[in-house]
Amino acid sequence: MQAIIDLFFPRRCLHCTRIIPDLELPLCMRCYVQMPFTHWEMNRENLLWESLSREAEVEAASALLFYYQQNASKRLIMANKYYNMPFIGKALANLALPTIAVHAYDVITCVPSHHRTMRVRGYNQVSLFAKTLSENLQIPFAPDLLKRIKRKDSQTHKNRFERLNSLRNAFEVSDDLHQYNSILLVDDVHTTGATLVNCCKILHEKKNVKIYVYTMAKVL
Repeated sequence: MQAIIDLFFPRRCLHCTRIIPDLELPLCMRCYVQMPFTHWEMNRENLLWESLSREAEVEAASALLFYYQQNASKRLIMANKYYNMPFIGKALANLALPTIAVHAYDVITCVPSHHRTMRVRGYNQVSLFAKTLSENLQIPFAPDLLKRIKRKDSQTHKNRFERLNSLRNAFEVSDDLHQYNSILLVDDVHTTGATLVNCCKILHEKKNVKIYVYTMAKVL
């Protein structure tokens, strides 16, 4: 049956639409080798940490990919988030493992989705990414450590200050935080950093924990 499906509806590269075999990442080899990897270490010497550290206390940070208009990384992130392809998150997590594994973490969590967004989409686009890291590093995954209590409205035409202000009091922290001293917080894309900054601040208000941040991509 699968052979018949593949014959009439072959899998195609997300970026160039070439027909491809059943690969972990839905990209042809030509598009994959052109992927804009950051090659950043998990440290304080990259653009992600510099951006976050202006507003929040972060031990170290890194991102896997650069994200900009019309590149393959954008298509992967969009498909992972909006087109019911969370398996992309798993594949990206496997690529991110060597960078993330250099530090020790007590727990891994991800930026949460609002419950209404979950009802519509059916999944948190970062959850499988975080869960894959958890399984490979043998570190607990606590998806409910943070809870989004305020749904995010459109951020498209807002500046950095407006985005930060709109996310004020958008999250709450579980009492389970007291168990941990170091956290790996993951998200899909860092744009202005408003969401991650607010998550870091609310975590630190609850407890003075070490926070490491990793994102699938960083907008240029």
